Amino acid sequence: VVNKWKIGYNAEGVLFSPHRQCSSNGSKMEGRGCGESEKEDMQVLTHNDECISMWRVANGECVMKIEKEERIAYKCIFSPNGDMIASFSKFDCYVWDVQTGKCISHIRVKLIVNDIAFSTSSNDTTLAIVHVVSDVTRDNIRLCSMCTRLEKWRKDGKIVVWDL
Repeated sequence: VVNKWKIGYNAEGVLFSPHRQCSSNGSKMEGRGCGESEKEDMQVLTHNDECISMWRVANGECVMKIEKEERIAYKCIFSPNGDMIASFSKFDCYVWDVQTGKCISHIRVKLIVNDIAFSTSSNDTTLAIVHVVSDVTRDNIRLCSMCTRLEKWRKDGKIVVWDL
């Protein structure tokens, strides 16, 4: 065990931030293979149905906590560049800004959500939402462009709600 701390709830999921800055000989580089001195920038996310928390790996400090009285996090994922977190519950997907912990987008679907995934191209980040059509037939996938939503949220400060 390298480090341990109490998080205050029973976590149902845990994941490392995919984006971290590592310095080597005074220069900046991204990615894996960071040494002990770079642990300060590493973060880990824990979640259960009603809470999402971001922790600094070096000291166990909670740097962000999102709590709601409704279910928000059957599963959480980071966007590839690490600036957004997506989570989902039965009929709702949420996209959160990592820096502030604020909800950027709330996506309501009429069918049960099965899974979510991010994809990034040179000019956009897309959130894929898979939901069940019926017990016997296939699943459907909805693709949602997130970059324009993130820019609008940062400009206006309003949550973007989609009904799919």
